Amino acid sequence: AARLVSSVCVGFASYHYLKSQALCTKQQRSNGNDWELVHAQVFFRHGARAPFGDAPDAPAIWSSDLKADLSTVPAISLINLANNEALDDSVLKDSAEGNLPLLGGGLSPGALTQQGLQQTEDLGTVLRRQYVDSGFIKGNFDREEVLLRTSCTHRTTQSLRGLLKGLFPDDSGAKEPFPVSVGLGGLGTKHMDWLNFSTSCCPRLKEIYKGGLLELAMQQDPPTRALLERLQQASGSAMPEDALVYGPLAWFDSASCRIGSGLALPPWLDSGSINALASASADQVCILTRYVY
Repeated sequence: AARLVSSVCVGFASYHYLKSQALCTKQQRSNGNDWELVHAQVFFRHGARAPFGDAPDAPAIWSSDLKADLSTVPAISLINLANNEALDDSVLKDSAEGNLPLLGGGLSPGALTQQGLQQTEDLGTVLRRQYVDSGFIKGNFDREEVLLRTSCTHRTTQSLRGLLKGLFPDDSGAKEPFPVSVGLGGLGTKHMDWLNFSTSCCPRLKEIYKGGLLELAMQQDPPTRALLERLQQASGSAMPEDALVYGPLAWFDSASCRIGSGLALPPWLDSGSINALASASADQVCILTRYVY
């Protein structure tokens, strides 16, 4: 039987899933007995979070009551990826530590919301059906089977804790915390938000990343430019602070933060605009990943 290594990116599941399926012929895919899954990598983003800047049209919507309640999720212990030594929580960072003020309602910029925590628990339940119920891994956590990895922000570690509650519910009340690997000092994640990307560790990487941002600006098609101009005029002072730099990504991030946390969108942002921003943002991500990977 052929041995199959699978890599699944939950954040962009449809694109990567279709791409991986294209590697197999229709006959090979239909005959599951010819394939043996020996290794699976699952990548996913954090759950819904607060934005990094206030919503000028309704700043008080980001109440501190929206913050994720971590009392019901399992504990984790951080392990240095370079030497397997234990780390304390001081290595974790928040966006607020970058001199960003609290949002108008009192929530920290970039904080994981309760909705976001629930999303990750739901994802853990899905992965349990996929990998535990199929017999690929055991129903209880085994560090010889599963490696846990995260970047160095509170919202990503908290998201992982939510996922572990759904994936290994029988272990969620255990006294022993789940061991989680993190990279420090340029070994995978000097930038606190990214797992394997740091422009500060390599001048050439920084150069090509800037090239990617330039291409983003140069390749905006007329419909996208028209959409952004219309949103700028309609929103007035409510335009996201980084909209002029990141374009559709900034607009979509601001909107998706509200959608993910169950909050109302501003009246000038309709469903058609949301869909157009989602498509343009996906194009931006494809350009950036082409430059980085």
